[in-house]
Amino acid sequence: MKLGEQDVSIKSLVRRGWLDTEMRCFINEAKVEQYAQEIEDGAAFPLPVVFIDPADELLRVGDGFHRILAHKRNGQKTITVDIKRGTRRDAFLHGIEVNREQRGLPFTRGDKEKCILTLLQDEETRKWNQTKIAQTVGSSIAYVSQVVTKFKSVVERPDQIIDRNGIVRSKSAPKDRETVAARKTKTLELFAAGTPKIEISRRLKIARWAVQRYIYDANNAGEITDCPHCHGTGKVPSQEGKKQRA
Repeated sequence: MKLGEQDVSIKSLVRRGWLDTEMRCFINEAKVEQYAQEIEDGAAFPLPVVFIDPADELLRVGDGFHRILAHKRNGQKTITVDIKRGTRRDAFLHGIEVNREQRGLPFTRGDKEKCILTLLQDEETRKWNQTKIAQTVGSSIAYVSQVVTKFKSVVERPDQIIDRNGIVRSKSAPKDRETVAARKTKTLELFAAGTPKIEISRRLKIARWAVQRYIYDANNAGEITDCPHCHGTGKVPSQEGKKQRA
């Protein structure tokens, strides 16, 4: 099949499993109906982008699912598309890119979760670090971490990952629980003594966000409490916290 602008049958696109490269959680039927009406009224839309894989000759939609369904709803048998050579990966990456730039319907939070999960499951993109995944999807690194944690039972991160500069790095080894517990205890001791968080981070050689997390968790767990002698301007270990560490 030739590349570029071509007329193809809608049946060759709308087949079983064709939504495999759609990065949205579901098709917006109201939007399909809107597009169908606008097409009947003579509106011109950008061509859907379709990828053909030389390995299996399948046509995979990268962008334009709602437009294709709108033409189908209008009873049309064929549609003009822009055909490119590429794999399933090329198709879903293209879909993520155009929607990240909001050329069509903007991604919802659920859509972004599906994008991240797709990247985590693909043979190549699962090797990307969380920063690169976040940049690709257009989300925060923190949200990528949430999705990784949420699906950790079904998604295993590789031993080596590729950072945003294309450098292969080994995955950090899991931290020893006893080491983490010791750091937390020392963090709380220093904080109770009035040591600034940034200084705690420097002394213990841990990230400032980790210091903040230890203190936040300790406050919620009642391990530390307001000092009764300094009118709440300082912290001291609570009796409950002392029992937990004993």
